[in-house]
Amino acid sequence: MAENLNPYAAPQVELTSSGGETEWEYLESFIGSNSHYYLNLYMAAKGDPKGDIKVGGFNIGAFFLSVFWMGYRKLYLVAALFCGFMLTEMMVEFAVLYIMGVEDTHPLWDLAFNLAVGIFLGINANRWYLAHARREVQTVLNSGLRGEAAKAELKRRGGASFLIGIGLGLLYLFAVILWGVLIMLLFLGPSVFLDP
Repeated sequence: MAENLNPYAAPQVELTSSGGETEWEYLESFIGSNSHYYLNLYMAAKGDPKGDIKVGGFNIGAFFLSVFWMGYRKLYLVAALFCGFMLTEMMVEFAVLYIMGVEDTHPLWDLAFNLAVGIFLGINANRWYLAHARREVQTVLNSGLRGEAAKAELKRRGGASFLIGIGLGLLYLFAVILWGVLIMLLFLGPSVFLDP
């Protein structure tokens, strides 16, 4: 196992237990549906001579569905960071437009920005998800669980959930609408909603 130079990282344990389970089996338990897709990417990346895990592949789900996909795969921190970034971008964009005296951005700017964000998510989603899965495996093994008990805990923590994906996506859409209303009230005042 490569030496971890991060002094803040959790202590590393060997990912093969006395019962013979391997990191692959633990990851498979955590990932659940479509585990072959992620594990094939992971195994291809693991052959890097420097020992770095640079997972390739383009995740089409993350490209098109962003927060819905993040919720589906239970990437709560990534989803929170993404939502924070997008809401901040909304506020900065509106402030710049307000200062410049422009009512709206050009539709091509919106298209280009959203396309760039989607491409960024699609390129990085697999790496983020596998890093999350490996951290969860490490956390469960550090707790002392091994074998079937560890696999059961990983299945409980991981997998995919359409319900969470839809719920997180709808929560994000609600936050965008509410944030937009608050930004308009801040910059334009309540008259923006009262004038016919």
